[in-house]
Amino acid sequence: NEWALVADIAAAWQGFFATIELNYRENGVHGGQDVEIFGWMAQLGYMVIPETLEIAFRAANVDWDHSTNRSSRRSYLVILNYFLELHDMKVQAEFGRIERHFHDHDDNIDEWRIRLQFQIMF
Repeated sequence: NEWALVADIAAAWQGFFATIELNYRENGVHGGQDVEIFGWMAQLGYMVIPETLEIAFRAANVDWDHSTNRSSRRSYLVILNYFLELHDMKVQAEFGRIERHFHDHDDNIDEWRIRLQFQIMF
């Protein structure tokens, strides 16, 4: 009783990169109701130094409609990527706003995030 539908599109042109992604998922029966999850993400980036340094802006939302807590999560981030070996080895820094909203608005959590990560693929 679980299924998902995902669609995305990406484009690159003269140092600019844009991507949009849509996700829908239904997770069978949960407490008598199906759990329906809808999410989207949009990102726009520019290679400040070709193949080395990228700055990007990302907005995303995930909505757990009909779930037990009826929550959603939104993020608005500024991202810096430093590519050492393309995507096989990079350092990524993120700064932005993360908002978690619940059915009971008193439980809402809005916070700022700073995250630094190192990625290596082999």
